[in-house]
Amino acid sequence: MSKLLVPALALILGAAGGAAATLVIDRIHAVDPASEARAGEDMVRALLAREPELVVESIRAWQAKQQTAELEAQGSAIRDSEAALVADQRDPVVGPADAAVTVVQFFDYRCPYCRRAMGTVDQLIEKRDDIRVVYKEFPILGPDSLIAARAALAVNQVAPKAYPEVHTALMTQQGSLTEDRVLAIVADRGIDAEAVKARMHAPETEAHIRDTMDLARKLGIGGTPAFVIGDTLLPGAVELDALDRAVEAAKG
Repeated sequence: MSKLLVPALALILGAAGGAAATLVIDRIHAVDPASEARAGEDMVRALLAREPELVVESIRAWQAKQQTAELEAQGSAIRDSEAALVADQRDPVVGPADAAVTVVQFFDYRCPYCRRAMGTVDQLIEKRDDIRVVYKEFPILGPDSLIAARAALAVNQVAPKAYPEVHTALMTQQGSLTEDRVLAIVADRGIDAEAVKARMHAPETEAHIRDTMDLARKLGIGGTPAFVIGDTLLPGAVELDALDRAVEAAKG
């Protein structure tokens, strides 16, 4: 218990200032080991009875420190994964190759928040000519999600210029996204459905989805939608202004 007491007390006293923490901890160390834990507990009780706000302050400080550490780790993971995020030639992309900023979106066709975010992303593309958008098919909501993701990636291989239209159709489709249904959506747009079906089940398509899953796991992405802009991760269906600010920040 005594091994845990001193650092715990230091955390609480940290909000009161380093000098106070040092003074009390030195007093704890001055007593004999057998009574160290009891003496420390008495000091903590007395301190908290006199200044209970130190608990709140210390918890807030600890949370802020943890959040900073998590953001730093996340930023490091994003920088380490830059090539996989912005330069995977298998990913569907909209926008100029020489754009100043790349916006990476992880999404699922069965996700209602992704449907809402689709309109926001379209607005961002219309508003700015200095971005490119990379679409990361991230099917985490069941079999229909996986079928739709396979079909979309297959369309990107067979007829890449048709991807945005098919993407919109899949995202706005009501009801189930069975294989027959998604192939009908493809055929309705004049795309070779048989070629798409073949690519849907190709090992390369399966590997692409698996790699995206692994990348999301590395970055700590567990839900959709999620955006990566520069070295910042924005989870959820963020508003247009938030995406716009993130683009500006990434430009430096």
